[in-house]
Amino acid sequence: MANEDDAGKKLRQAAVVVPIRPDLPQDLPLIDIFETMLAELKTEIDKASGFKFTSEKLDQSFDLEDLLDDQGNSKSNQEGTISSWIKEFIEQDELISQRSFGEEEMMTLITFLIRGCAIYGHNKGLRIGGFIEYSTATGDNYIIDAVMKISFREDYSDLEIDVEMAELMVSSLSGEELSLLMREQLNEELKNNGVNKELYDSDKYVWLQTIKDTVNQKIKGVKSTKSSLVVDDPDSSYVQERSNDKSLDIENPEKIIQHMQENLRESPDVDRVYMDRNDPRWSGLEYVESEVLYEEFIDNINDFGIHEINKVGDSLTFGQNVCIECVYQKDMAPITKEDIHLLDQVLYFPLTEMVLEYEIVKMLISGYKICFECGVEMFIGVFEVWDFEDQDTRGPVVTNFYDLKTGSHDPAYSYDNWLSFYSEVDVAGKNVYVPGTVYIPE
Repeated sequence: MANEDDAGKKLRQAAVVVPIRPDLPQDLPLIDIFETMLAELKTEIDKASGFKFTSEKLDQSFDLEDLLDDQGNSKSNQEGTISSWIKEFIEQDELISQRSFGEEEMMTLITFLIRGCAIYGHNKGLRIGGFIEYSTATGDNYIIDAVMKISFREDYSDLEIDVEMAELMVSSLSGEELSLLMREQLNEELKNNGVNKELYDSDKYVWLQTIKDTVNQKIKGVKSTKSSLVVDDPDSSYVQERSNDKSLDIENPEKIIQHMQENLRESPDVDRVYMDRNDPRWSGLEYVESEVLYEEFIDNINDFGIHEINKVGDSLTFGQNVCIECVYQKDMAPITKEDIHLLDQVLYFPLTEMVLEYEIVKMLISGYKICFECGVEMFIGVFEVWDFEDQDTRGPVVTNFYDLKTGSHDPAYSYDNWLSFYSEVDVAGKNVYVPGTVYIPE
């Protein structure tokens, strides 16, 4: 796994054209074109506060995370993708359009722009699940590795972790070991076992083995019971959780929020990924639908419902007569260390990175009642992190669901109804669900 410096050298070696006549467009080094494009994409990401945007310059809409087709293969020619953005940018740039690009050069541009956007978005506090899926599908570990290296240098700064040490950790530790180090702060345990820069300088392999031993001791000491939460056992804790949840009432939204905080899980789309990978962060909830369908469902509710509501009492109707009302809000400013630790147990990427970047962040907790035409009623709890001083800088968002009738936290638990209300929130009318198929939204 190459470190960041090596990756930069690779781009330059593959991209730079030795100038014969500097005034010719063909003499433009690929590294300069890459940097120009990345700067443009960063501007679009900033303006959109995300990876979906409409470019005024190119007069088109793009989704930079739209990277894979329904077979998990990379998209290359479809409109609205990063590949089509690159093509349009080249065609509309007076100078660059005169330069020819070989197939290898184009692949280099696409690869490094995807990496650059992912890391930039991560540093801005955006969720980069689409980029992570792309990395996993293509076997390109650069994005995942880069995020972990950043986290280790920041989270374990008191152990004087530098670039070289972080590189060794990422390249040598197992996925489970890396996940635990990302999720929990093991600074004191590592210190007590003698992990420090002096040990690394004297024998880096002893240093690494000490980290491995410390982490594996922690894994054994906190043996998770989550994998035993199987729904086919009528006495399982998952079934009991659903039954007990039925006592919660929409008339007391604060109580539902409290219950969600005490049993916080990632949003269903991410928690489903945890389930598929048997990730220690998995809540134990057995989801019945695919990750992509949960993500599309949540995105539609956010885009056309939640993001259009500002305060308690506000309500609106969207999609196919879906009614949503804000019934609870609590502004926690600044966020406490306890809440940071709580969120870090479930977040795909630890919140501590954002706290270090922005120094002070706050958490806004909101509760919504959503009613579907098919008769299903749910409570939605949204836990959002914001930069305390810059209200436009939005961090991680966790969305939890609670079915007011069944007590389930899986919005698709009532499968027959799911087929109905999944379509009800679709404002654009593009998503037609066919039972028995794995549908990937357009």
